Amino acid sequence: NQEEKQTDSNTAEIDGEELKESDDLDVLRDEESAKEKPGSRKHLPWVIGGAVLILVLAVGMIVGIQKQHAGRTQEKYENQISKAEKCMEEMDYEKAKKAYEEAIRLEPKKSEPYLGMANLYVAQDQPDKAEAVLKKAVKQVEKKEQEEVKVRYQFYTYPKKALKKENGSCD
Repeated sequence: NQEEKQTDSNTAEIDGEELKESDDLDVLRDEESAKEKPGSRKHLPWVIGGAVLILVLAVGMIVGIQKQHAGRTQEKYENQISKAEKCMEEMDYEKAKKAYEEAIRLEPKKSEPYLGMANLYVAQDQPDKAEAVLKKAVKQVEKKEQEEVKVRYQFYTYPKKALKKENGSCD
């Protein structure tokens, strides 16, 4: 036999005991906080989402930095090739050699600096050095650029292979 009497909008009376709405809310909050533990799974989706967002941002930054670095490397490479070609025209072989070596250091898988260096050695009447550079290039350059290097290598090595050592004549 519970008697309930409404006294105002914020309080109620049950069996002579006055209850306030704020008391009920405090009890509910205490029950909810007792259920939630510090390692509660309630916030887990937010934590995972935040971690994923941070990871995506970090990867994006790394990719951007790498692309920027690659662009600078390509620009430096092209500058070295241009410098080497200009030096070759001016017959400044020492500077051309240094520029080709720098281009090879920057882009070791491209054939152009190796071919230029071989031309440099041929211009200096050093075919053995040209052959050595092209032999190295065959091992280093990308597959799609190897054919030109192989053709040039064969061109430079053919006379040596075709000449007989005994009498200096061709077959």
